[in-house]
Amino acid sequence: FERAHYFNIERLGDRLFGEAYVPGTYQGRGAYLWGTACCLRADDGRIIGAIESIRDMTAHKQAISALETNAQRLESIIETVEDGITLSDESGYFEIFNSKMQEITGYSKEEANASADFLALLYPDASAHHQALFGIHELQRMSGTRDIETTICAKDGTRKTLLASTSLIRYQGKKWFLSAYRDVTQRRLAETE
Repeated sequence: FERAHYFNIERLGDRLFGEAYVPGTYQGRGAYLWGTACCLRADDGRIIGAIESIRDMTAHKQAISALETNAQRLESIIETVEDGITLSDESGYFEIFNSKMQEITGYSKEEANASADFLALLYPDASAHHQALFGIHELQRMSGTRDIETTICAKDGTRKTLLASTSLIRYQGKKWFLSAYRDVTQRRLAETE
């Protein structure tokens, strides 16, 4: 056997595991094959044979490749849009918190997830914080989408006016908030001048 033709090869005692792309299989279409082999030993310990098992992993490899491509495409889209995009669960954990959202708020995804109450950081005023929480509870109760204009306090203390659109969705058996935030601070300032 030539190690150069295999990837993910491993030996565990007398057992050998490995994967290889074999271009000559299936009339030249090729296939990703996974195999395992184990020595058969006589009572005195001599190797007298081997048992092998080979599986075609091509469909599995193609499915993984398609998932990785879709994940990269989705991440590219989320990072390219001009809006802050978040996906958070009911406890406030952010699965998605794009770079535009970090630019708008001044907080990273890690900082948002580490805070006990991220809304309290964005709405330090008790009344505004209560109003934001009320809006979330209303969305949970009514479902659908909620579009609002709101003013937050960014990490650096800057007040920013945002157009926010939040939808309650089900994903992996849980309720999630999918939100898009557009910073309209400059537009609102220009309108008042």
